[in-house]
Amino acid sequence: MKINKFFLLASTAIFFAATLFLFQKNKTHLIIDSDEPGEIGGGYYKQWFEHHKNENGEIPTGLQQKWYAHDLAERSRLSSRGASPILNVEQLVSESTAGGRTRALIVDKRNVNTFFAGSVSGGLWKTTDGGQNWLPINDAQSNLSVTCLTQNPLKPTEIYYGTGENRNTGQPTGSGIFKSSDGGLTFDLLKNTEGVQDMTRCNVLTHSPTSDSTLYVGTYNGLYRSISAGETWTKVLAGSINGIVCLPTGRVVVGVQGGSIFAADDGKTFTAVNNAAFPTSSIAAVSVANCAGTPTTIYAFFGDASYSAEGNRGVFKSIDGGKTWAKRSDGTTTNATVGPTYTAYCQTLGVNPTDPDQIVIGAVFSKASLNGGLTWNSLALGHADIHALSNIDATNFLLGTDGGVYKFSWSGLFLAGGLNNGYNTLQYYGGHFAPSGTLAIGGTQDNGTWRVERKFAAQVNGSDGGFSYISQQDSNLAYAATQNGYVSKTSLFTNSAYNFSDITPAGRAEGVDFINFYNMNDADGKQLFYGTRAGVWRTLNSGTKWERLNNANVQGIAAIGVEAAADPSVFLGGANCFYRIDKAASFGANGNFTDLRASYPTGFSNDYMGSINFHPSNRNILYVGITSITNRDRVVKITDAQSANPKWQLIGGNMPRLLPVYSVQAHPDRPENVLFAATAFGLYFTTDGGVNWIKETRIPNVAINEMKLRKSDRTLFLFTHGRGAWQIKLTDFTTTTAEVFKTIKLEIYPNPTTDFLNIDAEGPLSILQVFDVNGREILSSKEVQSINVSQLSKGIYFLKAFDKTGQFSTIKFVKN
Repeated sequence: MKINKFFLLASTAIFFAATLFLFQKNKTHLIIDSDEPGEIGGGYYKQWFEHHKNENGEIPTGLQQKWYAHDLAERSRLSSRGASPILNVEQLVSESTAGGRTRALIVDKRNVNTFFAGSVSGGLWKTTDGGQNWLPINDAQSNLSVTCLTQNPLKPTEIYYGTGENRNTGQPTGSGIFKSSDGGLTFDLLKNTEGVQDMTRCNVLTHSPTSDSTLYVGTYNGLYRSISAGETWTKVLAGSINGIVCLPTGRVVVGVQGGSIFAADDGKTFTAVNNAAFPTSSIAAVSVANCAGTPTTIYAFFGDASYSAEGNRGVFKSIDGGKTWAKRSDGTTTNATVGPTYTAYCQTLGVNPTDPDQIVIGAVFSKASLNGGLTWNSLALGHADIHALSNIDATNFLLGTDGGVYKFSWSGLFLAGGLNNGYNTLQYYGGHFAPSGTLAIGGTQDNGTWRVERKFAAQVNGSDGGFSYISQQDSNLAYAATQNGYVSKTSLFTNSAYNFSDITPAGRAEGVDFINFYNMNDADGKQLFYGTRAGVWRTLNSGTKWERLNNANVQGIAAIGVEAAADPSVFLGGANCFYRIDKAASFGANGNFTDLRASYPTGFSNDYMGSINFHPSNRNILYVGITSITNRDRVVKITDAQSANPKWQLIGGNMPRLLPVYSVQAHPDRPENVLFAATAFGLYFTTDGGVNWIKETRIPNVAINEMKLRKSDRTLFLFTHGRGAWQIKLTDFTTTTAEVFKTIKLEIYPNPTTDFLNIDAEGPLSILQVFDVNGREILSSKEVQSINVSQLSKGIYFLKAFDKTGQFSTIKFVKN
């Protein structure tokens, strides 16, 4: 999350050798920063908000449902095109040691080896082998921000999840609540939750243990009750709800942010539960949980409202269903400290299902008690920042953290292991590629900087990672960043020693963003250009010496485009910020700056540029992505870029409106016509210069924070905020016929089918995807000539098949 936790947690002596990879010696800066997710006053959310807000200073709700609906309509309209300039799509690495932030976990009541995990920006995942391997449920779902989960204990094929984080952390809000009636194979958005403002940020879901149609959702602005299996909802309590306990008697006990506990014997008429021992000030969340085997034994965990203070303000116990409470301990009690809760953002409470005296509380780190909260023991740290707990059985439990999913034992309270193999949910802020092969580098949220390669990954730097680069002249020279503008380098990147050392410029003191932007010259890996809130700094020798390039302040820098040349042209972009620096490697301070702001089209001056990329072979052409959420075009082509009067062309065509675009790259062979746009909702491409944009269905509906092009072998590298890193091989148009955009010949049989669908195609297939009539991706499989559809419900579906050249066809079939 937001702290250099090596220093914070070292004093607690809870490190185990197996987990030290998460806390590298390279964490050189002790930072308790201001990345308070729910406040506009600081950190990454402030940065994200500024770069995305509309003209009214707001982030609209319901965006992802609008983008999803648009994509479905366009897919139908453009399906006859049947073409893609993409040869192959591949997840760059199967992250085996860390996942991303996980706020929701449940263990399937039908099988203790089946778990569901909710990533805050990478969707819903499932494992059927106890966490050894994971698969996403639906990468094409309309909203991949999964924040809470529950299962109907009386009808376990019914599973629900809520979307949208209570504390905004750099992505659009949720869409409501999704329901599965087939055991988690498919999920549908409950229509009566779509568009409900309160349900755009869901905290907790709980199902009644005795009524098969009653469940509760706690949102940031109220407790809602459904007695119709989610079809209709009634608000029964105001406030931000942090925890819900449903008793077999029908009594419901909830924790409300701000320091309150409420209860309702009838499940709908709530009154406050008063206790003189409850803390009365500086309270954020109140978590509640009970023992399944002794349900009237309930615990409450009060968290501190201060961002950086000790989070444990009190653990309380009730043995009468939450009517009376006794204080057991707090953060001043010996060994009951858990570190900050970040004002409720990471706060967890769980109870052993058969032993009411065994409990766990979590914040930055976690503690366990085996005697009802009187004394405490430290849990081995799988990863810091604890968000969710789910019991596997009376022996083992799971924790969801900023580093994915970890398994613990109630007996002895030891770490049984990390369960992140294939759980590809790392949240990248940025990344870059080596001169050849699959080697890449990327900085992630709270998981540091990673050296990634096909089927291999290693963390090389700690804290929150940032923008990262590999020299194209020397693969051993690489750069990494941490939050608040710190930059470091290594000359041993391909060596396991790594040895990053600090090269942060003095310009950092001018003010920087939480994830601060800087850029490297691909033609000279020793040249870096670093933006601040007052200008730009340059180094020509890998950070040994830095110099400021402007005397008068230049503000609003959010993007720096660097020409791949020995003495490059450099563009600065942002909000009301558009400048060119000519001969940026050779000129002295304050020379060769050209103010280009007069070239803005009407209305664009305050829109933020997400990136500035050069045309692959024409330095007079730039491609710009716009991140501000407005109805204006988000994709821009700038011509005459080296002149005093650049010309803007708006080429967003049929791109979804209000969709942030983070990066635009042009195909090296056909740069005028074939373009790619990395957005907040996946990858789009155009083959006609921006008139028609097509959604690439092989990439999840996830924010792609950065997209880099390696021209030498036509490879795109995608760094997503929630679904890891990807590599895309583009079609080589120098070796193909002019008729490259065509459908492949495809036949399927039997049709209708009851179990297997067989496919005859002209050549080998690379991937098969099955969609329902609503456009949901139901199944996918790689490099096969048949697919098992026996688990599908009866109805009409569509098979989309890609061949090895990236071409595809779509054909309808019927499942009987």
